[in-house]
Amino acid sequence: MAKSAYHYPLLIKHLWHAPLLQAADQEIVYRDLRRFTYREFRERVGRLASALAGLGVRPGNTVGVLDWDSNRFLEAFFAVPMMGAVLQTVTKLQAYELQDAGIDTIEANHALGFKADFRDFSLAAAILHDLRVRRVRLLTNNPRKVRALEDGGIEIVERLPCDVGPTAHSLAYLRTKKREMGHTVSLDAHRPERPAQGIEAQL
Repeated sequence: MAKSAYHYPLLIKHLWHAPLLQAADQEIVYRDLRRFTYREFRERVGRLASALAGLGVRPGNTVGVLDWDSNRFLEAFFAVPMMGAVLQTVTKLQAYELQDAGIDTIEANHALGFKADFRDFSLAAAILHDLRVRRVRLLTNNPRKVRALEDGGIEIVERLPCDVGPTAHSLAYLRTKKREMGHTVSLDAHRPERPAQGIEAQL
């Protein structure tokens, strides 16, 4: 197996290359309510990015959305990172506020009426199948992501840990992830405080 299947960084915008070349007219269907071809969907994503830029969204800004299970969110999921901005649901921002008040990430989700983690990672397997990707090296500490891809027929050639060591800022969060959700993180070396690296959402 080659060290890399691509000769360029695998960024969000680059995920369009294969479907636009190989299946531009294949439909993406949302609950039988909305249908777009890959070509149409890419155009919609581009229009959304242009509209957000016109409203003043710049790289590094955070864009909050109210829903997370809709075609609108899927469009934002591509458009916002392609601009260099950060996409967050409003409820996630509310969860951060609760964590700042002293409760852990799971308790914060429960307080807002959600499960500890309500994400459905099976969608990732479906997307990989659609892109004709059958084997991956997976960068994650989350065992649910590994199981979801394997259950979806994707071979995990290697799991690569996201482990940079805890800081005073992230230690409590990582302890909760490890203790309650089985994340494979190392808590051995508690390093002095340093500027946040923005990695928590990847774990």
